Amino acid sequence: MIEGAAVDAACHDGHTPLIVAAHNGHKNVLEHLASQGVAVNAASKEHVTALFLAAHKKNEDILEYLVSKRCCNGRGPRWLTSSLITAALDGHKGVLEYLISEGAVVNAHRKQVTHN
Repeated sequence: MIEGAAVDAACHDGHTPLIVAAHNGHKNVLEHLASQGVAVNAASKEHVTALFLAAHKKNEDILEYLVSKRCCNGRGPRWLTSSLITAALDGHKGVLEYLISEGAVVNAHRKQVTHN
């Protein structure tokens, strides 16, 4: 990594390197960025998070890593729940079961999980 590089700088749509690493399934990159202090809770302008993309892509290793890093901390279960909705839409049963076991609210209404 280049000394002085902004490891959490976002591009024009707000995606950070951590979000991109999650989207592409690069757990080693994601872990390195997290070890550099990058916010695992970062969201793009469209409110896309690394957790949301891990659920969407059915990347259970990254999903579990992000939850272990308490990526939902401070945002409550609605962030788990929005990822739960994504997993349901995509038919990812294993992801659904994991998120529910971690506290995702199964019967939340969509407006309860809208990102602010």
